[in-house]
Amino acid sequence: MRRSFARSGCCWLLAACLCVLSGAIAASHATAPVRVAGWHWIADAPTKVAVGAGLFAAGISAASPQTIEVEYVESGVDAMQALTAGRVAFALAAAQPVARAMWLQPPEREPEFVVLGSLAVVPRAHQLIADRDRGIRGPADLAGHRLGVQRYSSAHYAWSQFAQQEGIAEDAVEFVPVGMFEQLDALRSGRVDAIVTWEPWGTRLLHELGDRAYVLPAREAYVATWLLLGRRDVVVHNPALAERVLRAYAQAIQLMHEQPLRARALHAQVLDVEEKELATMEAGVIWHLHLGWSALAGLDGALDWLSTMPEFADRQRPRLPDYIEAGPLRRVAPDSVALPAYLNRRPSP
Repeated sequence: MRRSFARSGCCWLLAACLCVLSGAIAASHATAPVRVAGWHWIADAPTKVAVGAGLFAAGISAASPQTIEVEYVESGVDAMQALTAGRVAFALAAAQPVARAMWLQPPEREPEFVVLGSLAVVPRAHQLIADRDRGIRGPADLAGHRLGVQRYSSAHYAWSQFAQQEGIAEDAVEFVPVGMFEQLDALRSGRVDAIVTWEPWGTRLLHELGDRAYVLPAREAYVATWLLLGRRDVVVHNPALAERVLRAYAQAIQLMHEQPLRARALHAQVLDVEEKELATMEAGVIWHLHLGWSALAGLDGALDWLSTMPEFADRQRPRLPDYIEAGPLRRVAPDSVALPAYLNRRPSP
């Protein structure tokens, strides 16, 4: 009898320990930091403001107890790679890297990520800067030269639009992959003769190159949209977290409109630029949290552009409705959602 009682007591103790342990693991998992992939482009000001003003932390609740950390990556292509690999739960990117990630998703599987909203519209988003010492004095001079650009990025798309506008053949230049931190060295060393860049890198290049820099008239070729993406599993299983992230961005943009000097100071601190210089870089950018026609048109155009590339020729075109998730933004800021009816309906399984 004692032996049986001892055995049952041990079993009870073991079960209790397992419950405590599983509860601790679950609690640890629930409160593990959530990561957002942002990057050093002027359009990503709301991320820097949300961090600097403590807006991500302000939304912690029982339903969403996680801390939110920002991981700054080099480009939107890198942000989408981090998102699809599961290294981050949310990411910021322009339409072109998002569209590429959509093309790469297996069509028979549920999409790994969804578009939650657009944070900014950026006219004059990119600069095409050439080295005068390479004999480049106008668009026609680019033929036969090496162009530094990250493939599938918004900069790549901006180049394609500029080339079409100027009548430059697609194969007239040699593409050379150059990261943002390598641009100055690539131009100085002659590894490339020209480069497509964005702010704050464009202004830094002009400062460093001085008289060697020649700016081609490419800034009007393309207007960029800045999108917020989330992993579908996170958005579906933790709606409170998705709403909290959106609410932080909404509050950051509101702060940017109501206290522009404070917001610019927070942004400038992360970019390590003077506030006066940053004000010039930001000219024309429209920050507005919404999910509507501008975001959809940008994505649709990016899908069209990628469909002409050989690597996507045999792939099924992604269905835009599968990648739009309006629920979280509709609950946070219902007036910010303006979608056509076909995007408000989910296809039958």
